[in-house]
Amino acid sequence: MQLTEERKEEIRRSVEELLEPYNGNLRSFTLQEERERLGIVLIGYSRHVSKELEIELYCIEGAAYIIAIHPSLRRISGYMLGHEIGHIQLGHLPARKVESPEDTPIEREEANYFSEYLNKRLSGINWLKGLKVENIDDLMNE
Repeated sequence: MQLTEERKEEIRRSVEELLEPYNGNLRSFTLQEERERLGIVLIGYSRHVSKELEIELYCIEGAAYIIAIHPSLRRISGYMLGHEIGHIQLGHLPARKVESPEDTPIEREEANYFSEYLNKRLSGINWLKGLKVENIDDLMNE
């Protein structure tokens, strides 16, 4: 299933709404702080976790959402976190859901697009965060 350009634009606007409180100062935005603001708890996850345990994990006190990330996927956790924030931002998940939600293929695709766009917006900022004053002349002369 492919997203329409109209839906992609709606998702991009949703990302911009998420970033709007930062008034263009995206250097202060982090996925981790957004995760905390939304009440998302990240936990480690065994391959052998049963559906019953997954459902119980949604009941951890004080958490609006709990995301279990398998250790082999930690290197892409920023993308995954953006995906899950996308589900919340796009209204796919009601807060305090007690059962394990199964996203539909279109919801999965929308959350993927949200994460891609969000991470693209942040990737330039993250590059700038690592920029050192002494390297600016080198960059200007390339």
